[in-house]
Amino acid sequence: MKVLICGIICLFALCEANPLIPSSHDVVSRALESIDYNNIVPRELITRLKFLTETDILGGSEIKVVLNQYADTIFNNLQNFIRNHNWQNIDIPDTHLKITGGSVDLTRGNLNDLDTISRGGDVILTYEGDNKKLVIELPITFGDLRFHYHHHTKALFISMSGEIDGTVQHVQISAIASLDLNANTIFLDHYDMKHSGDVSVHFSGNPVVDWLANALSAVVTTFMGQVIVNVMAKFIRDNLRAVIEKLNEAIADIINN
Repeated sequence: MKVLICGIICLFALCEANPLIPSSHDVVSRALESIDYNNIVPRELITRLKFLTETDILGGSEIKVVLNQYADTIFNNLQNFIRNHNWQNIDIPDTHLKITGGSVDLTRGNLNDLDTISRGGDVILTYEGDNKKLVIELPITFGDLRFHYHHHTKALFISMSGEIDGTVQHVQISAIASLDLNANTIFLDHYDMKHSGDVSVHFSGNPVVDWLANALSAVVTTFMGQVIVNVMAKFIRDNLRAVIEKLNEAIADIINN
């Protein structure tokens, strides 16, 4: 049981650091045979595991370990991976918005600086003896995210085009995953966008009268708040699910081989 718990932690780190590794079996083999656990598995976790007895593990004991330093290393690896593969920027959808007396078409949109992903609070690993589960609480945050759109606006007798640049700050996400030791399967138990971010916008490329600027700013700010929720939710959720899928494949390899 102790080896399995350590192995899962190591596999989590490897999947986060290199999510495109082609063979889970090769990763598992290397993790079990050649990894220096003292450097990869958090020292506090090793210490706690050393003094665990089978009675502790099977008898309902609860163990909590804070993995902040360990998580920071994983997030640093993830940041580098995003940069190395030029995934800092993603496209965001075109849309048609209504404003007072007219409409705005937003096109050629992109969201930048996804490589600012980092730990958003304490990362806590809990072993729940009663439920035979290993649970990890993973708070995620981003630095300032920049976005850009081209806009074409029609209002009353005015028709104009220009650029919209903006910033989204304080995006916060909460995720909880668990390893069910009865089923030997990892699940994504909880995922929540705790804060969709504070949005600011700036218009350029064409003079905008005050009333129209106010109308544009209000509608774009509201729209971007929802866009960020959708885009970031998909970005994080899809990656978490991909990591969990690889971990489950790796666990199956450990058990079956």
